[in-house]
Amino acid sequence: NGVIEAQRRVGDAGVWGPAATLASDYYNTVPIAGGDDAGNVLALWVRNGGQPTSDLVGSTLDLSPPVVDAVSLPGTATVGQPVAMNAAARDVWSSVAETRWTFGDGTEPAFGASTTHTWSAAGTYTVVLRATDAAGNTTETTPTIAVVAPAASPVVSRRARVVGSPIVATRLSCQ
Repeated sequence: NGVIEAQRRVGDAGVWGPAATLASDYYNTVPIAGGDDAGNVLALWVRNGGQPTSDLVGSTLDLSPPVVDAVSLPGTATVGQPVAMNAAARDVWSSVAETRWTFGDGTEPAFGASTTHTWSAAGTYTVVLRATDAAGNTTETTPTIAVVAPAASPVVSRRARVVGSPIVATRLSCQ
């Protein structure tokens, strides 16, 4: 019937299923395909649809998650003090579409390569950085941070001062 069927790997179970069906009268050359060890595929073919001119068409199948190159946050923080965090993520086959931070304390997540967060209670928290690429592949890294109570403020004492009538000395006699 003149149909070229491309295959792709679906999920981690190793199930293979159809990814695209190409009619041979429109795509009149067999695709050239290549892949890498992670299962990513690049396919190229010539499209002319019976016309005198042709287009080189390509398609990719991105199965690789983004790579988190660096996460920067301190190992300790103080309750009530903002903490700056930064991450660098990249993807070989597509762009990094989202960088999401969760802080282990039940607060709302933050988005972007840089953020700040303030913890309201002492403890050890797992910060989760999730990077998602344009194909929906994700990777996570989970550094921990120890949040400590603020140091106790020194107590300043003042000397009491007597206010009121002055003390009047009287003459004493000894016998």
